[in-house]
Amino acid sequence: MLSQEALKRFNQAHQKPNTTCRKYGGHEDIEIRACLRSEGVYMGNARDKENRELFHPLNFYDHFVGPIPKWYRDRAALEPVTVSILFFAF
Repeated sequence: MLSQEALKRFNQAHQKPNTTCRKYGGHEDIEIRACLRSEGVYMGNARDKENRELFHPLNFYDHFVGPIPKWYRDRAALEPVTVSILFFAF
């Protein structure tokens, strides 16, 4: 999930003649992160009022039926169980 300001900076980065942002190749999530970092934009932590994560990198089925993969459990800031949903990656 990107803010309006992050999208603006991402676009501006690609307009620069000496940009380090890749337009083609690589893994898009990693390339977008690297490009945004070069523009001073860093990841935030999206949570609801009850401190539950709002961004879920797994699909709907995995979050609600399971099992939740070990790699996700190991990296999650909190126990990866939630009811509040803003965005699922597909």
